[in-house]
Amino acid sequence: MSKFKWISALAMMSVSGIALASGGFSGAGSSGGIGPPTRVVDEVYEFGKSVYKGRVKGAEKIKYCVKVDGEVKKLKRSTAKAYKEGPARDFALALIDCESPDRLALTTMPREHVPIVLYYLNKRFKLKLSDDEASG
Repeated sequence: MSKFKWISALAMMSVSGIALASGGFSGAGSSGGIGPPTRVVDEVYEFGKSVYKGRVKGAEKIKYCVKVDGEVKKLKRSTAKAYKEGPARDFALALIDCESPDRLALTTMPREHVPIVLYYLNKRFKLKLSDDEASG
């Protein structure tokens, strides 16, 4: 398991560190009906989506699966629900490559992309992942 220590460390910092860096929703909406409504784009989310889909240089396009009760299933909201409000580390270690089930999905990408993809998946599937392991 020491082979994947860096995934654990990055997973722990992904939820809070990037969430703070991305800012809030201030400025959303129109200002008194004058002009077109403004929309705040979460750039971290959009970049995470690009990495997840393999559209970024250095990010291999893979099919993500997740282990649920020892079974390998395609990653979607219903299968990710098993990790809702749990530690980000557990979710990160459950993500595997569907094409090669013996390989963790996050080991196929550069280390700096790992917390960004976890941030994207956390928001995409509304998981509310936590940093500490005691909250699971």
